[in-house]
Amino acid sequence: ERYPLVVKLGTITEDIDTADCYSYDKTEDGPVKVPTLAALLQKRGINVAGMQKTVKSTAELEVELNATYAFDAITESGSSLVPVSGPGLQGLQNLGSSCYVNSIVQMLLGGTVPELASRYGTTAGGDVARHPLLDGIAPRDVTTDILAQTAKLSCALTSGTFA
Repeated sequence: ERYPLVVKLGTITEDIDTADCYSYDKTEDGPVKVPTLAALLQKRGINVAGMQKTVKSTAELEVELNATYAFDAITESGSSLVPVSGPGLQGLQNLGSSCYVNSIVQMLLGGTVPELASRYGTTAGGDVARHPLLDGIAPRDVTTDILAQTAKLSCALTSGTFA
């Protein structure tokens, strides 16, 4: 199989090692050094002798971004945070990389969507063990009942009992 090799033309100089080259080969799929780049470019009518660099390489752009990025714009750096707790302010423990699904579950069932919170949750200070969706379900069946599990999770998030 043949895969394309991409060269960022503005990074080519007489020192071929400075050229930004990227391979799409399954075994490489990333930046590569091409020792025969000058000959390959010559076949396509590009003479590297006398060429000057006109743009930054990908590596230079990454270094510049890291040096100038305002990380405190996305963090609470220097802020005095006030802890909050109570109904609708309960979080979920992350297990591995579950933070993404946790944030969605918290948003959907934690009170942000009132229709879902009222259907599956409970009122502030409500009894998390008493919910209409739990009525009439044998204890051995609760673990496999998706509505019961959804109600238990939403009650835990909306009641404030665990906050």
